[in-house]
Amino acid sequence: MRHPYFYFLFSVFLCLYTVVNGYIFLHGYRMLEVFWIDKIAYTIGFLAFSFCYIIWEYIQQRKSSLISDGLITVGSLWFVGMVHFFFVSLMYDMFKLANSFAHWLDAEKMGQVAYYTTYITTIVTIFTIVIGYINARNPKIRTYTIKINKKNTRKKLTLAVASDIHLGPTNWVGHIERIVKKINAIKPDMVLLPGDIVDGELDPVIRRDLGKYLRKLKSEYGTYGITWNHEYIGGMERARDYLVAHDIKILQDETIDVAGVTLVGRDDVSSSRFGRQRKSLSEIVKNTDEEKPLILLDHQPKNLSEAQKNGIDIQFSGHTHNWQLWPLNLIVKRLFEVPVGYKKKGDTHIFVSTGVGTWWPPVRTNARPDILFVTVEFN
Repeated sequence: MRHPYFYFLFSVFLCLYTVVNGYIFLHGYRMLEVFWIDKIAYTIGFLAFSFCYIIWEYIQQRKSSLISDGLITVGSLWFVGMVHFFFVSLMYDMFKLANSFAHWLDAEKMGQVAYYTTYITTIVTIFTIVIGYINARNPKIRTYTIKINKKNTRKKLTLAVASDIHLGPTNWVGHIERIVKKINAIKPDMVLLPGDIVDGELDPVIRRDLGKYLRKLKSEYGTYGITWNHEYIGGMERARDYLVAHDIKILQDETIDVAGVTLVGRDDVSSSRFGRQRKSLSEIVKNTDEEKPLILLDHQPKNLSEAQKNGIDIQFSGHTHNWQLWPLNLIVKRLFEVPVGYKKKGDTHIFVSTGVGTWWPPVRTNARPDILFVTVEFN
């Protein structure tokens, strides 16, 4: 059962989705010849593809099935094309407006520009989807070694960090198996999953029994995860219970001592919208042993100074995906102090993963998915 807040978000998204698709549709419609059969075929095809997501959302609420999986896959790939055609159409209209004043090209040549622009954009979009899909299904291991000025019974601790797996209808069994195989191959001491383990609705995950693959993750000290924004949309308690049943320890504004370090798991910053108020970081860590290394899992990399002020040694976050599709990554860079990668802020080591899965379209044109392999050395 979706949380009521989801329907507010969905309504806003649906309005934007309709406006953008309508804008693209009119651009294409005006370019067609006068033959009515062309315009009818174009209209039917456009509506069929653009409505896949809407139909999926309706069906998914009633029963998850292979049909709903197919609809969301087609609908998500349509989203890639929608982004491309929207920005190209916008640039064309801006050029057309400038041309109306500067008179660089006559009407016939402007028509040729529109035709060839559409043709090239279609080819680029198809190429992008193919290459982006291959890219999204081949996560990279990013290796780091850092030193912490604290003591531990061990000289070093190795951590595998896989953020934003997004178990669901567009991240299929083969991809999950590939993630697990890559993590097990590097033989970490501990596995950390800093959020968006499940992609909203849990029914497709249960139907495909995707949790059993996460159960195959191997490490000396086990697998730990935190809550996140997508699970709140689909139902946090249900998602959490499912993951716990598959050997993933979920931390919600709490700490746990393991392997000589203190893991700090924060509730997601968006939890307040769903009726749960997350604690301040100072409240969570107030009773921890200051001599032990503090490792924080916080899904969204916001307010990084808070981690520094509270003596956090390492913070792992995800959420941004460096946003999967160009040019949306340009927006992400302006929203987050560290949109992706590594930064040391005072004595705090901050890591933001691009994520190992995908949200909605199973395509990445911008940032290759990654698994972080971090070796922590102690005094």
